[in-house]
Amino acid sequence: MDWECVLTLTEYFTIYCIAISSNSEILASAGHGKISIWHLQSRQRLHSLIAHDDEIHHLSLTADGRILVSASASEPTAIGLVKVWNTLTGEELGSWTEKTGSSIAIALHPEGKILAVGTDFYYEKPAINLWNLETLISLGTLAKFRDDINSLAYSPDGENIAVAVGCDIQICNMTGQILFKLTAHMDVIECVVFSPDGKKLVSSSGIEQTIRLWNFQTGKQDYCISTTDYGCYPSSIAFSPDGKTLASNSYEHNIQLWNVKTGELICNLGQSEQITSVQFAQKGMLISSSDRTIQIWRKT
Repeated sequence: MDWECVLTLTEYFTIYCIAISSNSEILASAGHGKISIWHLQSRQRLHSLIAHDDEIHHLSLTADGRILVSASASEPTAIGLVKVWNTLTGEELGSWTEKTGSSIAIALHPEGKILAVGTDFYYEKPAINLWNLETLISLGTLAKFRDDINSLAYSPDGENIAVAVGCDIQICNMTGQILFKLTAHMDVIECVVFSPDGKKLVSSSGIEQTIRLWNFQTGKQDYCISTTDYGCYPSSIAFSPDGKTLASNSYEHNIQLWNVKTGELICNLGQSEQITSVQFAQKGMLISSSDRTIQIWRKT
């Protein structure tokens, strides 16, 4: 079965990241300080926001698409900035700063009420800080770590959080207890994602050029995909809603689709420019971004 690009949205800025709501209605894209909020069904841009002073590398949407969270980091000032937005009105609901350097990571709890923010080692010991999105009040620090936090992912049941700490993955529960550690990669992990059923965890390192699939229940690695032969430096990965397909980005103008069960390459989706981010939506839609365009893919 082939994939076809059925829609292309044009941005007015270089895109660093995208996010889509679980109901597939709201899509957000971000670049250097700018955010666009789209209504996917009507293909209309709802809002263009001048949101941050620095590069925005993380976005997260609540399941209903009504609340958007954006995060940026500035190494010269050692300050990370998190902002919360109403996607219907484009109104900024609130913001706060985090002590971090050049990186910041965010993850939204499946219920959409708590945000986890991960920091790096620039200012002080890296930590996961929790915030109540309804009141915008800090819930304190969940846990501290010995290396930079590059990516966070809540398990689908919301009971655990996977933390990409340097080259390793640490699994933390909601009391802050470290349940176990996966000695994962030889270089920095850029992305961790849970499968929709919560039984698998995938991690990627663009520098190492690997994608690793883990059995979350046993903590053992199922397999490692070396993407060297495919010219792929995966920094963004996503599971399909049925958990059977994995998508990864590439700086070599391709999206790779992988069979989760076997680890085999299903196909390459070619693009004219490097792919910065990939996300799956409901009904099997695949969303990708490259430079100033957003592509919507469907199976044919």
